[in-house]
Amino acid sequence: MKWLTTFTVLPALLISSNLAFAGDDLTFEELPKPVQTTVQREVGAGKISEIERDVKRGQTVYEIEFQEGDKKWEIEVAPDGKLLDRRPD
Repeated sequence: MKWLTTFTVLPALLISSNLAFAGDDLTFEELPKPVQTTVQREVGAGKISEIERDVKRGQTVYEIEFQEGDKKWEIEVAPDGKLLDRRPD
């Protein structure tokens, strides 16, 4: 019975810790420095409307929505600053 508790509780704790982490709203200052550098480069003079930390396929990603002129964009950035995606929002 003890092994059943271990195999039930441990995965539940791991999943719940990822869920608490997923979808967190952040400020620019809370981003890791490499992510800040990429965001500054990609957004330029645009205006950031939302920054979110998420988990996709088990990996942390930072999603940044911004407006550049009359176009809205979303980028995804890895914790090391690598640009993963840039698309119209």
